[in-house]
Amino acid sequence: ILSTTHLIQSEIFTMLFFTLSFYFIAKHKKVENKLINAFIIGIFLGMAILARPSIIFIIFLLPIILYLLYCKSFKNIIRIEKNFNILLQGFFSLFISLLILFPWAYFVKSIEGNYTITSAESRYRFVWDQAIYAFALSENISYKEALLKTERSKVHQLNYIECDSILDNSVERANCFNKLTKDGYKLFFSNPIEGHIKAFTRSIVQFFISGGGQNFTNLMTPVNKKKLNNKAKDWKNKAHKRIMLFYDNNNLALVNTIITVTYATIMRIMAILGLIFILKRKKYAYVLFILGVLIYFASIHIYHGSSRYRVPIEPILVYLSFYGFLFLKKFKKAGEVVNEKT
Repeated sequence: ILSTTHLIQSEIFTMLFFTLSFYFIAKHKKVENKLINAFIIGIFLGMAILARPSIIFIIFLLPIILYLLYCKSFKNIIRIEKNFNILLQGFFSLFISLLILFPWAYFVKSIEGNYTITSAESRYRFVWDQAIYAFALSENISYKEALLKTERSKVHQLNYIECDSILDNSVERANCFNKLTKDGYKLFFSNPIEGHIKAFTRSIVQFFISGGGQNFTNLMTPVNKKKLNNKAKDWKNKAHKRIMLFYDNNNLALVNTIITVTYATIMRIMAILGLIFILKRKKYAYVLFILGVLIYFASIHIYHGSSRYRVPIEPILVYLSFYGFLFLKKFKKAGEVVNEKT
């Protein structure tokens, strides 16, 4: 979080609005005026989605999330009539979030012809990046080699140049890039399952364990644009067979990476203990809610897992780690009591 605040990116705003959303969802059961609380949830979640569109699928889960938080057992889940008002409140939050998103979606429609919150070109970039990662791991080659064989191939480049030559902010340009995006989907799904497993495993590990050491290195050793471009080329030449936690060969980068990765690893272990602590208190619905959030954020970026995308849920992970330390404290006290008795 410290390093990300120095970058011109949306993660800090996403973290702010999503943490507020999480807080008001978690306390929904305890507040008296639940309708006002549902209204606040909708506003903050809508703002979080505007900061990072990948969160959008969560709003459609809101009715289910709020409903499950009120269910103490499986019997409560199937007795919908008992908590039907909670479902309605969830749909109300969903409606408020959609209202927040509508002006932006309408603006995009005026340009590209469809209601959406992401541009056709940004979707193209996301899909092709995923496809190239999967292809590189499937073929055991570097990102650059995979790039040259796929997106930088002569046929695709001709199609890309044709799309890029169309007038900016037009329906024709958006439709052209949408067609190229479909080609990206074909490449993505044409890779063998082994490549997808490797890519997803690497992404999950990097999402939870990487610590943003590269950001600190860049902040502490500013480089000119030419050197930065050379670094990018070096990165593209690296094979993607292994999990990439170490991008540089200099000592400062190595120290920063070791410190941040070690910290992240310890905090993840504490977070696991924190989940066990909450489970022992029989807060099953709450644990399910937290795990759902963590799994969602870890998976939604598919093969782009990194510390940058973990920032929005870092407060939740630290929150779990706090309970992990409580768990260790109680375990230590229990051991001292046993020792005294023996």
